[in-house]
Amino acid sequence: MRSAMIAMIVAALVAAGIAAYFLLNPYDNTASSIKNAQGTTQEELDQQARDSQIWISVSNNITCDSATDTCSATDKDGNAVTVIDNLSDNHRDLTYTFALEDGTVIYESGLITPGNGIEQPKLTKHLDPGSYNITVTAQGHDVDSHTAVGGTVAAQVTLVVK
Repeated sequence: MRSAMIAMIVAALVAAGIAAYFLLNPYDNTASSIKNAQGTTQEELDQQARDSQIWISVSNNITCDSATDTCSATDKDGNAVTVIDNLSDNHRDLTYTFALEDGTVIYESGLITPGNGIEQPKLTKHLDPGSYNITVTAQGHDVDSHTAVGGTVAAQVTLVVK
């Protein structure tokens, strides 16, 4: 079963709203066209907020082969699907981390560019057969410098090791 977990970074929108509130003249009806001290208009601030959003997609039921530590996921019809994606709507590269409930990291991806995903991630820590609740965390990265930017987005999923 494939379930896309989609989330936005709300902090960027809040920051843009706060910046707009403090930087624009509240008594001017044309405030959206007024530039702040850095020369940025409200429209540009709004665009910056949209560009900073990230959308994540992670399968909510991931299966792992205990012999190879390789994970996979299928849709409701049994067709293979990507376990983690960076949707093409994103303006950021993404990295993903899988962690157990105690915080132990069991997988870290490399940079995933927009429009790409990973079908079969391989765990970095071997797990015994069983069912695990894990937190999958996505971090946005600047596409040019590859430095981490903005906050993180997380989803709770089930990992079944067979």
